[in-house]
Amino acid sequence: MGHAPPARRAARTGDLVDGLTLGRLAPPRTRGLVVTMDGMLRQPADPIERATWMSELVYGTLAALIAMAGIEVAGGASPTGAGAIILVGAAATWFAHAYSAVLGRRAALGHTASTAQIIQALRHAWPIVLAAIPSVLAFGGASLGWWSSGIAMGFSNGAGIAVLAGVGYLAGRAAGEDLAGLVSSTVLTASIGIAIVVVELLLHR
Repeated sequence: MGHAPPARRAARTGDLVDGLTLGRLAPPRTRGLVVTMDGMLRQPADPIERATWMSELVYGTLAALIAMAGIEVAGGASPTGAGAIILVGAAATWFAHAYSAVLGRRAALGHTASTAQIIQALRHAWPIVLAAIPSVLAFGGASLGWWSSGIAMGFSNGAGIAVLAGVGYLAGRAAGEDLAGLVSSTVLTASIGIAIVVVELLLHR
């Protein structure tokens, strides 16, 4: 067998550093949504985009759930304060995650990152911020007196678990799982969020 051309090896190395792929992760027929920097939703061009979107959405959802657990364990916060903590935490995580990917690519490929590569890294990590929006809106409504902080917290936790379940289902579909595999993937992914909420409730008591 011959060796892959240098350009191809570099491209695959960059993909691995970004954590985007170890190969083609899903069949071409798989469907999903990717969030662009202008906030629009579009069909991704290939399975790598779908895999990136799902992994970053899980990352952001778990970050939001952990932030809410921390707020509760620390004794709670005003609705405005809770929403601000979640939003600022999501934005900081988004930037840090994208920046680490840029640094990793730079170390692997041995050249300074271009502006286009930085923007691409930020775009790939954007679902981290998207995952925080339901919680921010819920606590925003609570700060306006539309509902209580308890309802906002309950909705946010439920939305996070639902998002994890949805991503687990989509990942199962992408892998071509049968019904049992789809159920297993959905339940297993959702159970991570459920575990965080259970720990939150136990510690809050």
